[in-house]
Amino acid sequence: MAAILIGCGGGGGGGGTKDPTTGTTGVPGAGPGDSIAMVNLPAPSSPAGRVNVAYLPLQGRALENFTVLIRNIQLGFNSETFVEPLATPISFVLNGNEVQQRSASVHVDNRLSQFFNIFYLNIDTLVDDPSPGGPPDDDKFSVGTPNSPFVQELPFDATIRVFPSRETTVPIFLNDSMIDVSRDADGNPQGATFLSDIFRAKNEPIQGFISDFLGFDTSLMGAKRPVMSNSQFADRVYFSGDRFGLSAKGPKGYFEMLTTDLV
Repeated sequence: MAAILIGCGGGGGGGGTKDPTTGTTGVPGAGPGDSIAMVNLPAPSSPAGRVNVAYLPLQGRALENFTVLIRNIQLGFNSETFVEPLATPISFVLNGNEVQQRSASVHVDNRLSQFFNIFYLNIDTLVDDPSPGGPPDDDKFSVGTPNSPFVQELPFDATIRVFPSRETTVPIFLNDSMIDVSRDADGNPQGATFLSDIFRAKNEPIQGFISDFLGFDTSLMGAKRPVMSNSQFADRVYFSGDRFGLSAKGPKGYFEMLTTDLV
């Protein structure tokens, strides 16, 4: 089984890029030998894990303040679909700088892990309001309604695995470069199109990261490093209080859980 582990909770090592690794730097922001504090979830009565979807805006262009409204988290595995309606919808500016994160509890039927290979993007509305708080008809531009969303169930390739009593974080890059706006002769917006190719180039394959382990870099230990079941040396070891894991380096490096029966 392959998975990626980075620090996204507790006193984690700060922000990362699209392709963080578990090599000699381990968690983004951490150096060789550093340890990263994480947060554990309580063991549920029914096997379940938590998936955190973090939307990352800000592309850097000085365009209109386009705001999107997202009402659910939707994941899929082949023909099966998981949908979590959000009690509080996500609303954020595409060229802003605030990360928006929402969580959902995922039931794990086989008590080991639940895998998803599709991330569905849903955007209820796209709004450009040049004068927030002004008159209702003050040049406000909007596309999409709850009955006819701007983007609906658009599938993208993903690798997301959820473990019981663990947290998995899914970063999604979503910014104003992915919106094409048609305008009239005076430059006023008349319509908008979502550019799925640009979204795909920035995100695919969408990768989930196990994010609540205490991780230690072992890459400088040489032959003293633990050996995994595939006969490779482990570059990082992970502890979570009730589980232990090992991994090779690289965002798609080999990973194995040593205590899969503790649920």
